[in-house]
Amino acid sequence: MKSTALALSLAVGSSGVAVLPTAAGAEPSRPSDPALDAAMKHFEQGIALYEEGDYAAALFAFEKAYETKPDHRLLYNIGVTALELKDYAAAIDALSKYLEEGGDEIAEDRRAEVEGQLTTLRSRVGTVTIDCNVEGAEVRVDGKVVGTTPLAGPLTLNLGPRTIEVVASDGEHESYSSEVEVAGGSSTTLAVSLSRRSPAPPPAVLAEEPTEPETAPSRYPKLRVATFVGLGVTGLAGAGLAVAGSLALRADDDLQREHDRFPGDPDALSNARDRRDSLVLTSNVMIGVTAAFAAATIGIGVATVVSKRRQDSQRARLQPGGFELRF
Repeated sequence: MKSTALALSLAVGSSGVAVLPTAAGAEPSRPSDPALDAAMKHFEQGIALYEEGDYAAALFAFEKAYETKPDHRLLYNIGVTALELKDYAAAIDALSKYLEEGGDEIAEDRRAEVEGQLTTLRSRVGTVTIDCNVEGAEVRVDGKVVGTTPLAGPLTLNLGPRTIEVVASDGEHESYSSEVEVAGGSSTTLAVSLSRRSPAPPPAVLAEEPTEPETAPSRYPKLRVATFVGLGVTGLAGAGLAVAGSLALRADDDLQREHDRFPGDPDALSNARDRRDSLVLTSNVMIGVTAAFAAATIGIGVATVVSKRRQDSQRARLQPGGFELRF
């Protein structure tokens, strides 16, 4: 097999057709073909790598040459190199294409040889048919993409366990994956039914924790302080009133004694009267002041009580379970 591949390679390299930029007997004035030149470089590299026994690199070089400048003879090199790598499925694919694309250009003895090789190789592979309910789904074998549904025909696979995946590109279907044991000459059909994905659940809405209603700041603390201050001031005014009243009564008694004294002293009588009148006036003023403070304190006290009840009512308005307390 190796000698056959090399013989063909040398034949292609010297033929001057398809893969050579120039050839013996070619017209000198014929313009150079850049694609042909590039393909020839890949081809020559493949020949060198094949002779060195680096079949994987040689296969890559032959494939690049075929991609750059397709020629059916390169398919023979690709098939034979794949066979060296024990990739029987790839060898069958390349050699079958070689016969198909070469047609009448392939000599009868070469065609018979390749057909014999194909008969032997088909006993070393199996076929798997993919029957999928979704068109355009990507088919992968052992992680490598081999086509999209519907496939043109059965997949030719090497012997052993093969992982087959079918992935829809629309994002609306679940992916499929299965391991298939491929035996020599076997034929398997996989009925792949991609199920639709379940619709995504709506995003969860977090319930907001109940918050107390915004209320105006309570005046109760300030009113309470004002009430105590008012009580203190009223108390002081009352004490001042008591002192002034006591002094006024004493001054009145002193004036009465000056009236009763005989013979009286006009200056002492006048002084006693003035002192009594001054203290009476002071007492009257203190009565008014005390009354004013008392009234203010009472008003502040009432406002304090009202504010306290309102504050308590607002605190109790929102209760767990939705109960509302009103006062």
